Amino acid sequence: MMRPVYLGMFALILVLALIAGCSSDSGTDITMKQGNPNDATFLTVKAEVNKIIDSVFVSGFEPLTNPWGFPLDSISDWPDYASLHPDDEVTYEYDPSEGWYLLEVTSLATSVNSVVVDSVMFLRDDNPSSHYNTHTTGIELKQHRVTTYDGDEADYVESEFHCYSSYTEVDRPSCKLDGEFDINVDYYVTTASSTTHQDWNYTINIEDVQFDRNEGYIWEDNTPSDGNITMVVAFTNEVTENNSSTNTTTNWNFTVNVSEDGAANIEAVSNNTIWTYSETFGN
Repeated sequence: MMRPVYLGMFALILVLALIAGCSSDSGTDITMKQGNPNDATFLTVKAEVNKIIDSVFVSGFEPLTNPWGFPLDSISDWPDYASLHPDDEVTYEYDPSEGWYLLEVTSLATSVNSVVVDSVMFLRDDNPSSHYNTHTTGIELKQHRVTTYDGDEADYVESEFHCYSSYTEVDRPSCKLDGEFDINVDYYVTTASSTTHQDWNYTINIEDVQFDRNEGYIWEDNTPSDGNITMVVAFTNEVTENNSSTNTTTNWNFTVNVSEDGAANIEAVSNNTIWTYSETFGN
């Protein structure tokens, strides 16, 4: 069963690799080169990273209007429950002493197998609250998910996702999202003549991403108006064709600085080479 990815990811501070400068320890000058915007590897990584960034903003906004579609009284109140397969296993509970709602779903009945553990806590003035309402001042979210897709013998995808996110000032005209994500996606696709195997690892830190209410004081626009994202990406690409394999691994550091209306300035650094570009995210 597929559940929305909610963000909030976390205490790990990621720093952009050294740009031009001199190391006082080694005395070695590290000069950054300007990257070719048409570089094939850069374009591949850029496209995947942009999808990740966009999903951070889209899914990170969702808890403000529908906090994970979480059942607040019983599993029968969960709107997605009817779509589960009869053989799926569901565990649902609320711990009033700790304030956490816990939902665990194990779905092994189809070609998409998944184990999802969602947890949410609502806060009112830093104290746990049993419901999400107009008095809610903060939201804490946790999610752990492992998903495997086995299509035909030629295709395979496995992903792991772990996140922790924190929302503050939820009762104000603007709220802040901070969080950490660890994501791994491993897949291969086989054709009659070749096999492509890719492995992606993302470590993401979200800091002070801001969402704003409209004039009617309603959360309706997932366009961020401020904030920063730093991301470390490790990308491995292996292609086997005619019994010959090529394998390349690259490591990347991305920084995303958001201004008004979802406009973002992005820097990507890999192997002492830097690329800069702009994107707009959200509605």
